[in-house]
Amino acid sequence: MLSKVLKPRHLPSIYSYGRRMEGIKTYEELFNLNEILLQTEKNYDVVIYAGEGNSVKVFHAHSFILYSRSSYFETALFNKNYTQSYDKTFTFTISNISAIIFRVILRYLYTTEIDTSKLDGPEILQLIEAANELELDKIIDYLLARDNLTEIVLSKLNNTEVLRLIIRIIELNFSLILQYESDFETILEKLNIDEILYIMKTDNRSEIKQFFDNILSSTEAINPFLSKLNGGKILQLLVTANEFQYKQIVSNLLMNVRAILGELNKYEITQLMIVAKELKHNRITERLFLSVDFANIISDNLNCVEILDLLLKANQMQHQKFFNHMLNFIDQRLEEYMHIDAFIIMQIIFSNDAFKSLHDQCLHIICINPNLLFEHRKFTQLDKSILMLILQRDDLGTLSEIIILDYLMKWGIAQNSTILPNQFRKWRKKDYDILEKTIHDFIPLIRWYQMPQDDFMKYSEFLKNIISTEPILNYFRYNIMPPRGTTILSQRYILPNHMFLVKPGQFDLIASWIDRKDLKTTSSINNEQISNDSLYYGPTVTLIKIMDMGLFGGYNELNDLNTSNISRVIKNCLAEKCYSLHGPCFGWNKKHTFSNADSHDIYINSNWLYICQRFIHHSHPNFRKFQKLQTKSRYEIEDFEVWQVVKKYNPSQ
Repeated sequence: MLSKVLKPRHLPSIYSYGRRMEGIKTYEELFNLNEILLQTEKNYDVVIYAGEGNSVKVFHAHSFILYSRSSYFETALFNKNYTQSYDKTFTFTISNISAIIFRVILRYLYTTEIDTSKLDGPEILQLIEAANELELDKIIDYLLARDNLTEIVLSKLNNTEVLRLIIRIIELNFSLILQYESDFETILEKLNIDEILYIMKTDNRSEIKQFFDNILSSTEAINPFLSKLNGGKILQLLVTANEFQYKQIVSNLLMNVRAILGELNKYEITQLMIVAKELKHNRITERLFLSVDFANIISDNLNCVEILDLLLKANQMQHQKFFNHMLNFIDQRLEEYMHIDAFIIMQIIFSNDAFKSLHDQCLHIICINPNLLFEHRKFTQLDKSILMLILQRDDLGTLSEIIILDYLMKWGIAQNSTILPNQFRKWRKKDYDILEKTIHDFIPLIRWYQMPQDDFMKYSEFLKNIISTEPILNYFRYNIMPPRGTTILSQRYILPNHMFLVKPGQFDLIASWIDRKDLKTTSSINNEQISNDSLYYGPTVTLIKIMDMGLFGGYNELNDLNTSNISRVIKNCLAEKCYSLHGPCFGWNKKHTFSNADSHDIYINSNWLYICQRFIHHSHPNFRKFQKLQTKSRYEIEDFEVWQVVKKYNPSQ
């Protein structure tokens, strides 16, 4: 490509090609004559050797052209910084500029045209370097002009070459690169992320920092750039930018990081948390880590063990808000995780005080589904303290005492597998003593008196070698006549195969919402779910668990949810109703008398919770503050429960 004619720095005053100079009226005519002079080499007085080795080329030029068009050659000729031969020709050797590059430069000196059509990317960079050395600023200005940067330069450069060019431009004229802000998107398309990271880490010049802060803070430029990177690379960029104080980049990347969360592994999410922790007052990171999306993405991409490990790191970093948020998230999914690997989950949770709030729920889940742990391939590796807590439970009724004893023996023998014989018939007294010492603390936890006689007799011969005869004698006495003073543990009971949406301790909180200070009664909620037929008989509390969200619900004070009068907790407050075609409905607008669920704020149909968008005036004055219910018109229901509320009279009030 040929450049437009550029006005020369100096107009030559002396020409040696005679009459052809007569009648020249324009620069164009002058440079046309110069081109002829360059091609014919007539009356040349300068010889220039360009390149090195086998690539050296000889060029013939005219001193008055070089003198008038280049300050570099002007100085060289003025100072006689050259070799003059016997025929008065002047010789220059320029070994650091290749022949192909010098040909372009020489043509520019004669004609002001810059022909880059035959140059590749590296040669474009060489031309810029050569022009800088020979003080030909016009060539640099031309190549880096906005119209030419993309068409001539960037189109021929690869990733590495573009970065080299940028750094060189910064070194030559930093203000020049800032003029190309509108071209940042094109520049970013050419940059290699690994090289960007390398430069950010190794070059501490303020100009470099300012350049990257500018180019990577442009939303229009960075979004297409980020779309080509995987989550790990984007995180590397974020971590590096944070480490080396690229504040604008960090802020911009955090605005875009939500899109790449799904690609991050546990280690990368930990790195992200470290960056967020260092930005203590950054609202972006707080919104990110406390969002439902973030918790769901973590759940989708990390296994349960990795999530717990991530939480431990968050706790160690004192990332308390995030830790509490994710702990609540795990609490809602703990049963699901326990079905995946109950052994490892319990080992992690019970070995870290940070998870103390999950202990009771873990034990509760095992009591409902004991096979999750007792049939686990690593059951015999279970920590003694955890097994003690399980056997202390009264709600382990799913397992009979004889089966519990079987598991206990299996566990006890496994603790001494290297020293106990494999076959019982080979056991001696010392072997029984070893086993007795191992399970000694568990013996009082076995409900001996709840064990059928047939089951007990199967173990009696074996047991008399392990434990004292007193429990065995007491057992037989009990079956005839219970001895006085004997401590008898109650029979274990079986829990329903369902994890309630609320824990017993949370019923007090719900009851406090129902009660008013002026009432002389105190509410309590039955610890048994009522039947479907009782759904229409109150007072009741309906609780609904939305898929991947929290709990929602309402309280009805009436004895019959089918009555036409809807109760109000406060003024225009939230209440319940049921229709034949729907489940419970929450909230009712008295200005509308539709005989269907459309007149309610929220209603259930099949497995969906619908949010009524039809009316502006809602029965609950703060309904629109329920932000989690404002993004969609319906939400999938994971589970729901209806609890009966019993009013208890309190004479002290």
